Amino acid sequence: MIFGSHESATYSRALAMSRYLDVLWGAENNNFTLYYLNGSDNSLTLISTQPLRETNPRFRDSYISLLVDSRRNEMLQQANILDERESFSPLRKYRFLNDYYFTQRMIFNQPGHLATIIAFDLPINDIIPLNMARANFVLNSAAELNTADGSVDDDDLDGAQTPRVYSRMNGAMLEITAPLSNAPLSMTYRVSLISLALDLLHNNLWLVLIDLLLIAFSLLGIYLVRKNSPRPNIDMVQQLKSHQTLGQEVIANLPLGLLIYNFSDNTMVSSNKIADHLLPHLSLQKIANLAEGHQGVIQATVNNEVYEIRMFKSQLSPQTWLFQLLDQDKEVLVNKKLQQAQRELDKNHEAQYSTISNRS
Repeated sequence: MIFGSHESATYSRALAMSRYLDVLWGAENNNFTLYYLNGSDNSLTLISTQPLRETNPRFRDSYISLLVDSRRNEMLQQANILDERESFSPLRKYRFLNDYYFTQRMIFNQPGHLATIIAFDLPINDIIPLNMARANFVLNSAAELNTADGSVDDDDLDGAQTPRVYSRMNGAMLEITAPLSNAPLSMTYRVSLISLALDLLHNNLWLVLIDLLLIAFSLLGIYLVRKNSPRPNIDMVQQLKSHQTLGQEVIANLPLGLLIYNFSDNTMVSSNKIADHLLPHLSLQKIANLAEGHQGVIQATVNNEVYEIRMFKSQLSPQTWLFQLLDQDKEVLVNKKLQQAQRELDKNHEAQYSTISNRS
C-alpha cells in the first residue's frame, strides 16, 4: 500500500521490496511490517503481513489512516534528530491482537531532498516464552551494558562470550534483564514480588504442607516429652536435703579430720571442725603431690603433733580428693590404754581361773 502522490520509481521500488519481503516473511507466522518514507516524493509505502483486510469494515479506514498518519509523524520527527541515525521504540501492542512488537527506524539523508526513513515493526513472539506475560516485558536501550569505547564489559560475559542475564530490585518489583544479541537493546521482565511469592507457594504447596506437618509433629513430640518426663517434686527435694543434712552430720561427728577439696577450681566441698582447725597449717597441693608417691599415706607434724594423712581420689571427679587426718599421739595413747585394759582383763581371767581351781 502506497499513501500519497508518488513517482513511478516509487511504485517499482515498492513492488521489488514487496516481492523480496514476501520471500523473507512468507513462511513466518508472526506479523512483520515495513514503512518506507520516500524523501523524494514524500510518499509512505506500507508492506505488512498483518491481515488488514480482516479488520472490521467499520473501523478499517479509520484504523489504517490513523496508523499511517501516526507513523508518518513519528518518522518525520525522527528525521529532525540529526545525531541519531538509528533508533528503537519501546514495546508496542497490536490493536486487534494480543501480540507485542517494537519498531526499528533508520534514516538515510539525501542532498536536496527530505530524509528517507525505513521503519520495521518486529514482533517479539519468537524471543519470549509462551507462558510469560508479554505485558510485563519492557524494551530499553542496552547502553548501560557497554563501556565507554562501545564494547561489552568483561564482567557481563560468561565463558561462552554470551551476555549475562542479571536481576535487580526496583521497589516491590523484581526486574530481570537480558541483552538482545546483535542489537543494542535489552529486554527487561518485571514481576511483582507478591505474585512471585504466591506463585512459588502454589508450585511448592505440597512441600510447604509437609514442612508444616513435620513442624507440628515436632512441637507435639516436645510437648508430650516435657509433659510425661519426671520432674523433681517437693518430696524429692526434701529427701535430697535430708540426705545432705545426714551426710554433714556424719562428717561433723567423725573422730578424725575429714575434708573434700576440688583442685580444678580450688574450692572446699566439705569438711569438719578438726580439718578446719588444721587447714591453715597445711598445703593441700604439696600434700597431694607427696601422697601420690607414697601410696596415698604420709605423716605430717602440726604444732608438735604428728598426724597421719590419707588421701583418696574421687572416681566421679578426678580433680576431687578426700583427705583423712588422724592424730597419731591420740592413737598411741588409745593403744596404750587398750593394752593396759587387755592386761587387766588377762589378770582377771587368771585370778578367776586360780579361784575355780582352788575350790575344786
